[in-house]
Amino acid sequence: PALGPGPAGVFESLVCVEYVDEVWGASRTLLPGGPADRAKVRAWSSYVSDKICPFYYKSLMAQVEEERSAALASILEAFTAIDAAMAPLEGGPFFLGAAFSAFDVVLWPHYQRCTTVLAERRQFEIPPSLTRLHAWADATRVRPSIAATIVDTDRLVANYVGYADGTATSDAAKQYTSDVTRAAAAPGR
Repeated sequence: PALGPGPAGVFESLVCVEYVDEVWGASRTLLPGGPADRAKVRAWSSYVSDKICPFYYKSLMAQVEEERSAALASILEAFTAIDAAMAPLEGGPFFLGAAFSAFDVVLWPHYQRCTTVLAERRQFEIPPSLTRLHAWADATRVRPSIAATIVDTDRLVANYVGYADGTATSDAAKQYTSDVTRAAAAPGR
């Protein structure tokens, strides 16, 4: 994602969220006040970008079942780690407890894609044992700022059909295809 028109160079999910928070979040900030919680939000937001996003695309685009399974296992491992990192539910339903944060904003679209698109196209599911994550999702999906942005499930699944059937032409699809081609051509393969 990127912001525009407007300031040049404002792109990447967390940077956009932080920018919007700094410009318009005077009364309700998405970044916690304390440095430890701010660092936690930033670190785990980066974790989503590193451990869920690329494996989401790999799980859709991989043509070999073993590669798909490995990508789905990586996503499940990431959601399991996030579940464990969340504040205790007694303190509130969001990642940090009662306070809705930038992390909640960053995770939601990835969670929604995994529980709709991957559920439909790759039979992915988040196990019931991840109770903290499910409680987070239940609270997050009804929060007005999130509820207003939820994409219709049928539309979301249709939007990613090209990734699953190998016809996608986006930058992400091109990057994945390039990575697979490079790996296949590597010595020793």
